[in-house]
Amino acid sequence: MDDLVVFVNGKKITVSKADPEVTLAHFLRDKCGLKGTKIGCNEGGCGACTVMVSHYDRKSAKPIHYAVNSCLLSLAWLHGKAVTTVEGVGNTATKLHPIQSKLANSHGTQCGFCSPGMVMSMYALLRNEPRPTQQQIENCLIGNYCRCTGYRPIIDGFYEFSSASPCALGQNCCKNQGNTADATNAADTTNAASNTVGELSPDYLQDYIFPPELKVKDYHSAEKCYKGERVTWYQPASVARLLELKAQFPKAKVVCAQGVGNNLSAPLQDSTIISTSNIQELSGLREATPNGIQIGSATTISQFWNILSDMVEQLPESQSALYKTILADVRPRFACRQVINVASLVGNLLIPVGQSDLTPVCVAAGAVLSLRSVNKSRSLLVTDKLFPADRKSFLADDEVVESLFFPHSAQGEFIRFYKQGDRKSVTNSIVNAAYRVQFTDSKVSAMSIVYGGLPFGMAKAFPQTSQSLIGREWNEKLLEEGVARLTAELNSATSDLKSPDSLTSYQKTLVTSLFYKFYSDVAEKLSTGKFPEVGQYTAIKGKQLYDDSPVATSSEVSAASHCFKPVPHRSADLHVTGEATYVDDMPPYADELHMAVVYSEVAHAKIVSIDTSEAINALGVRGYVSAEDVPGSNVCGLIGEERVFYNEKVESVGQILGGIVADTLQHAQIAAGLVKVEYEKLPAILTIKV
Repeated sequence: MDDLVVFVNGKKITVSKADPEVTLAHFLRDKCGLKGTKIGCNEGGCGACTVMVSHYDRKSAKPIHYAVNSCLLSLAWLHGKAVTTVEGVGNTATKLHPIQSKLANSHGTQCGFCSPGMVMSMYALLRNEPRPTQQQIENCLIGNYCRCTGYRPIIDGFYEFSSASPCALGQNCCKNQGNTADATNAADTTNAASNTVGELSPDYLQDYIFPPELKVKDYHSAEKCYKGERVTWYQPASVARLLELKAQFPKAKVVCAQGVGNNLSAPLQDSTIISTSNIQELSGLREATPNGIQIGSATTISQFWNILSDMVEQLPESQSALYKTILADVRPRFACRQVINVASLVGNLLIPVGQSDLTPVCVAAGAVLSLRSVNKSRSLLVTDKLFPADRKSFLADDEVVESLFFPHSAQGEFIRFYKQGDRKSVTNSIVNAAYRVQFTDSKVSAMSIVYGGLPFGMAKAFPQTSQSLIGREWNEKLLEEGVARLTAELNSATSDLKSPDSLTSYQKTLVTSLFYKFYSDVAEKLSTGKFPEVGQYTAIKGKQLYDDSPVATSSEVSAASHCFKPVPHRSADLHVTGEATYVDDMPPYADELHMAVVYSEVAHAKIVSIDTSEAINALGVRGYVSAEDVPGSNVCGLIGEERVFYNEKVESVGQILGGIVADTLQHAQIAAGLVKVEYEKLPAILTIKV
């Protein structure tokens, strides 16, 4: 197997036996000893594990820096790349980076667990945008969750890196008072005599220089192969070799970056993985024709946004309507920066679980997939038939997606996207919708109505409704007939579902409500020449007042006077540098064992049997602990309502049945997934009504 080379905080590290199932987060923590990178949710949702990855782009001849969730990325993907962690940004022994100082002095930490991730998201932004806007600062933090501060002090501190955000003290800001000690301490990201907010001092050399070796040596020009205990990872460097590998391993999973699941307890789905991230032919804009644009299948979503922005600038408005809609309606509601920086456009479109907001748009717009195998090529129009509810793939076993074609918009064509979710962004849709309408001589000449989020699959088109509106004028009669037809077609489709109740009344209402919104928006476009404004961006604002009134002169009260002043957290510097030690950061003991718990998978049931035979024989396993192994009583809780390990009956999903003990956490998690539990389901109480 090949060696893997990665630079961590400027230091070159060669890994001789890289296991594809080891994530970057565990590599940094367990192999490099860099505990500042925290593991919170372990599924790319909280941002505590954020680090910056850099690689040298030979097309633009410059380094590219981007924030990623290290808990999602396979170590195998990191070959020939540079990683910067919070330890590489600044520390208390030498000097804090301005980002760290701002977060600490703005009272932006409490427990501090999320702080390293906050720092790294902001650090990656500043490496690309030294003078970001307030909106860019907010957007870069969408993927970082904090359960303590309420975000206001975090945003306040980071806003100071934007010239558009003045200090809350106005003219009384210490940076306007000359070269004072207060200015130096409170505003170490600026020249104290300057009025410019957030400008990094030019002589500040704390940032690591991008490794020169990565500029000189092309680590991505040769194929790589890494083999772990269960998974083999191939990283070809050409399309021809990719097709050969897919023919050789027809059941292999083709990915861009995020190919190895971090839920090791789940059954292993793919023992062979092929990554396309190093194939330059599949990355970026492959071709721009008079009719549309061809996007490589390994293009990341963030690259896709940039391509569309360029096309909007280059094309006349009549041809760029689709691209404007994706940027204005889809992008703000999409995933966080850490995800879109590495997730591929095509991978998101073909996601086997969950849903993609881009799927309805591609169906409505008439996008076309280009597929290839060793022996043939074919093109496939993206329709809702490609995305059935059972998620069965339309690809042949030896096929891969080579590119995705988006057509330019036509004269008189309007396209809109709407989404209703639990929150504005970084959430699955309850219902989303993409609509396309084209007018000829003031009448509808073509129309597409596509919904996502419904239990019919990733996309559901309504061709009967669309066809019935062709030839009609855009007026209230069209709206009335459209709603009636849409309701009838939806009811017909619902009756064919195995579980008609899976389509909620709320979703049914949204289907017609979003159609009305589309009708209203198009009516205004036809009347005024522009779509209604969604709402202008306004910066987050907040204020916290402190009682700075004189304190009584008694010595005891004077000694406690700091209680009435905004004194920074005593542990803040440790939080923002990742030096604060939490339980999982403590050094391991020699021959330390690890336990992975086995959870109940049903809500209310009697436990009939627990079969651990296969798990006990798995690699590295030392044993299984359960209620029988608890010394003393297995009963716990305030009133004895809980159990240490449940062995007779479970009352909710996620209650702990036992634990697999093994030599490594990875082995324990894998074996925990091999435990087989038989349940006898009990009646469920779903309402308080008798």
